[in-house]
Amino acid sequence: MIQHRGFTLIELLVTLAVLVIVTTVAVPSFRNLAESNRMTGLANEMVAAMNLARSEAVKRGAPVAVCAAAGGWEGGWSVREGAACTGTILRVWDAPDAGPTMTTKPASLNRVTFAALGNRANAIECVHLSGASSSDDRVVLVGASGAISVARRDECPTT
Repeated sequence: MIQHRGFTLIELLVTLAVLVIVTTVAVPSFRNLAESNRMTGLANEMVAAMNLARSEAVKRGAPVAVCAAAGGWEGGWSVREGAACTGTILRVWDAPDAGPTMTTKPASLNRVTFAALGNRANAIECVHLSGASSSDDRVVLVGASGAISVARRDECPTT
């Protein structure tokens, strides 16, 4: 008697059907995960810029600012000496990929300045990073003392 090895046509079709079902369920989840990770990375870059500006302000004993690029926060940002974003550039961050919307509170401000003691020297309280869906949004909060934190929120706090 000859034994045949392999799969039957029915076994192959069932396996293929299961594979299609798993793929259609998993792909949207991977997209959401990738977008969430991208927004987390962007928020971490913004926090790194603010931490650099704060530590340089304390080290130099003079104001240092995180300044939006000429086209706004979506175009990138830099850390500069001085409160008016006209001093020496210490570091530059390029525009983020896939352009999230970035807004500030109060609106339309183009810099976050830290004073010589490391406290916040201007009115910006937060930078809102808006992703593809509101569940991906991040808010970088800057306290009056200069403390920086990140929260998953769909807008800057109202207080």
